Amino acid sequence: MVGAPHRLLMIELESATELPEHDRARIVRQDGLKVWYQFDKTAITASELIADLSARLPVRDLSVQEPDIEDAIREVYRTTG
Repeated sequence: MVGAPHRLLMIELESATELPEHDRARIVRQDGLKVWYQFDKTAITASELIADLSARLPVRDLSVQEPDIEDAIREVYRTTG
């Protein structure tokens, strides 16, 4: 597989709230009301994750981000040894 299988979902919240755990995504960063979830795009689609988290969080805005090219190259070397 070319590139990293991971993507980032950045969610900006309407208000501070307790962040839920997710079985197919993990929180990798939080800055104020912004939270970044990393997920494996082969395990869950962005739309599934957005729907699930939107039902549980007061979402103001969101964006899906591909990893930086450096992260993708690092992932290729990590998985090919």
